[in-house]
Amino acid sequence: MKNLMVIAAFCFSFNVYASLKLDVYLESPQKTYQQIAREVTSSTSITMSPMPNVLNSKSFQDASKVVPWLWVRSSHINQLLSEKNFDLAEWLKRGGMLILLHDGPRSSGEQVENTYLESLKKTISNSSLAGGEWRAIPAEHSLLRSYYLLKSLPTCDGHVWNEFRRHDRPLVLSIPYDLVSGVADNATSNTCLDKIPRDIMKRLMVNIAMLAMTTHYKSDQIHLPEILKRLR
Repeated sequence: MKNLMVIAAFCFSFNVYASLKLDVYLESPQKTYQQIAREVTSSTSITMSPMPNVLNSKSFQDASKVVPWLWVRSSHINQLLSEKNFDLAEWLKRGGMLILLHDGPRSSGEQVENTYLESLKKTISNSSLAGGEWRAIPAEHSLLRSYYLLKSLPTCDGHVWNEFRRHDRPLVLSIPYDLVSGVADNATSNTCLDKIPRDIMKRLMVNIAMLAMTTHYKSDQIHLPEILKRLR
């Protein structure tokens, strides 16, 4: 009951201030996300814009454009890690959350997934993020209950959701498929996404939004303006 009261208080305050965008790195301009915006807006007190915020190298020159969460596909992770104006470790410590989407070929999925994850893990291990840990997301994780109550996270060809945690807060979520493309208006079709009910994918988007905006949904009562202030 206590947890439910915290979430309710968060939603009430959030509605006064917040307009959220889907922040994506090097996104294709052809993709539209009105469906995602409608789902988040209608299900929660978060007002989500249907227009995504597309970040590129120029965006990182203006700190105000680097927002609380950042969605990046595995095919772009090495480019993100090489951005000279973006310090991933410092951004994560200030409250950012990186959501990594696997968009590699499923025929060689294990090799591709290991490659991009290892690049990210190496960067983090060589940074100031000491004391954190990588792990498979467990069944009792807050991601499965930050808004909708979900029994499990859909896997793909045996690959599971992973996270990097530090001080009991998820800083990185690694999803074994391209969840965003699966819920987009012009949804992508592939062997993994076709097996996941669209309704479940929508609920996962809502839960991730809630988790990212609270930074730690069980203990933090931090709302979007405060998170933005910290990130700037």
